[in-house]
Amino acid sequence: MEIILFNLENDQDLVLAHRRSMQLAEMCGLGLVAQTSFATAVSEVVRFMIEHGSNSVLSLSLNKYKAKPLMICASIKSPALARLNLANENFNYARKLAGYFDITDTEVSIRVEPPRSVNLTQSLIEKCRQAFRSSQAISPYEEVKRKNIELQQLADNLVESENRYQELTGSLPLMMFTLAADHQIVYANRWFLNFTGKTLTTLEDTNWLDWVRIHHLSVDIEQLQLKLATHLPFQLEVNLSDTTGKVWHLLSMTPQLDSSGNVIQWFGFIVNIAAQKMVEQTLRDNQELRQVRQEMEIRQKQLDDTITELNRSNQELARYAFVASHDLQEPIRKVRLLTDLIIEKFGDTVPHEATDLLSRLKISSERMHLVVKDLLDYSRINSGPVPLNETVELSTIIELAKANLEYLINEKAAVVVADHSFPITCNAAQLMLLFQNLLANAIKFTAKGVTPAIEIKASRLSKQQSDQFDLDKSQQWIHIQVIDNGIGFEQQYSEKIFEVFQRLHSQKQYEGTGIGLSICKKIVALHGGTISASSSPGSGSIFTLFLPAGDAL
Repeated sequence: MEIILFNLENDQDLVLAHRRSMQLAEMCGLGLVAQTSFATAVSEVVRFMIEHGSNSVLSLSLNKYKAKPLMICASIKSPALARLNLANENFNYARKLAGYFDITDTEVSIRVEPPRSVNLTQSLIEKCRQAFRSSQAISPYEEVKRKNIELQQLADNLVESENRYQELTGSLPLMMFTLAADHQIVYANRWFLNFTGKTLTTLEDTNWLDWVRIHHLSVDIEQLQLKLATHLPFQLEVNLSDTTGKVWHLLSMTPQLDSSGNVIQWFGFIVNIAAQKMVEQTLRDNQELRQVRQEMEIRQKQLDDTITELNRSNQELARYAFVASHDLQEPIRKVRLLTDLIIEKFGDTVPHEATDLLSRLKISSERMHLVVKDLLDYSRINSGPVPLNETVELSTIIELAKANLEYLINEKAAVVVADHSFPITCNAAQLMLLFQNLLANAIKFTAKGVTPAIEIKASRLSKQQSDQFDLDKSQQWIHIQVIDNGIGFEQQYSEKIFEVFQRLHSQKQYEGTGIGLSICKKIVALHGGTISASSSPGSGSIFTLFLPAGDAL
């Protein structure tokens, strides 16, 4: 703990070093002989350092040393110590007088141990410091030296305070500056200098109002001068130009006044408030957005009500179609039956023209029967959600569909081949109807003289493949292709063929109701899958399906 510190420059400092060393040793309880030995050892080292002009400093302190709880220490520090002859008479004599004598490249330490009764306490240290500060100067020289030391400490403190102030202002994310009473710039922090791209030297003696004009602050200069003339603090929002364009800032000015109310200097701060402005604009935009959202909520409710009404109407229409198609089956069946009986019983007696009309009536009733049947299937599918809790092998579904089409397959001598089978999570009845319609479609739309050939390919997709087809990653999928050698169609109709009652050919060319593929698309959608078609005239068609895979059976 340092007690006193002073520079070593001349013989007066030698006398001062000797007396202050004696004084500290006495205050710590050393006897006269020990006091004299310690002070003489210090004097011998100080004399040598002064004679060799080593720019030295003496520090007297109380501190612990190794295992010793308290030691009186005199440290003579000098950057020139390493180049001096340390094997000199002064050092040798001091070494003999001192209890502890240590030398490093920059410091000579002389220590002496006080009596055991003396303990190193904070009160002892403060007592010694106070005694040195309040004691009368030994000589006028010491008095002058004290004043010089105090002045030097004040100067050092002032420099340190100035440095800290500049570090503080430089670290804050705002521009700070000081103006003289005539508005000349006398100080600017790092942020201000970076903004202007100039140094403090080039900015000094620059009139701040001129700086304002150069940087195009969007503020009335005359208004600014009037505010400065009031000698009162003020703030202004200004649009300051930099390399990135105009940016909103907040200018704050505070005057420092003397006792007469005159301005000594102005302290200025400029803060970037672009983010605040953006928040304010965002809040205004949000208010507009809230109004738009309220309007959208009203419209959404209207839309929901419309959708609800449409769903209700669709459900009623589906029920009507189901009931109507179901009730139409019996009259159509009777028309077909009665037509057959008339032709069978009275065929020979009925005129030829009437027989022809009856045959046409029979054909129309059979066509009506197919339409009603398909409508009934379509209305059943649209009647509501169905459970998809069955796991069935694809091969089983295909065999059921083939069995239902046995007459058509045999009539056309069609060949149906399926290469692989996988379990599918489905509604088995709907899935059977799906493949029955796809197979019937492929057999029906085959050119005259061509044997229908249908190949069904299936594979399980990996997760990577599912990503490529934009399918649900949480589900495993079966990829199915139904490939035929039929008449094909233009690719531009690949979406149209799945619409209800949409046909690409006349009834005379190819029979059909225009509902079958619509049923297929609806069934696949209810299973969460997709169906698409690719084709070209005369090259057959490929129907591609993605259906959810089931667990192995």
